[in-house]
Amino acid sequence: MKSLKQILFLYPDAYILEWLKSTKKKNELDLLMKIPLNENYIKSSFSDSRRKIFKDLILQRVAFFHKEFLQEKGLFSEEKKLEKARTWHFQFKIEEIPQIPEGNLPVKPINEKNCQSLNEFLKSSDIKNKDFLKILQETARKTPERNNENSSNKLGLSQKLLEKVLYFFINFFVFYFSINFLAFFL
Repeated sequence: MKSLKQILFLYPDAYILEWLKSTKKKNELDLLMKIPLNENYIKSSFSDSRRKIFKDLILQRVAFFHKEFLQEKGLFSEEKKLEKARTWHFQFKIEEIPQIPEGNLPVKPINEKNCQSLNEFLKSSDIKNKDFLKILQETARKTPERNNENSSNKLGLSQKLLEKVLYFFINFFVFYFSINFLAFFL
């Protein structure tokens, strides 16, 4: 899954991803991955063009870090010469460039059957932003668990509705932080 997310970070249009009802597990969703096809689909040339696009995106990323390396070393004059020769500086260690960050998968849709409490969400989710995770854990600790799904709170809203709203806001903030994270690198 990590490799797929890294591909999506570099090449967001590489695949069409959507959640569909699982054929194996009842009340579960599976992530379907499709390759976007155009009208002039010819298998070999299409996969070659996708491969070339992906290769170019990886090379652009390496070239960005190579340029940073040359600037740090004060080798501005070498940049054009190396670019023409289509090679990297001999001191540039390509294996030490940062890992490709992970892109986002589409948000899993909510339905009545997969709506969960905040505690269940925290147990099943992999939230990487530590500050956000702390806030959610503190909120979960302060919020009492309710067994009666139809009971209402101080606002007169059902627990299920509140959970859906909370789930929406969590996904919104994860998306918002991911966009800002991507903008930082671009």
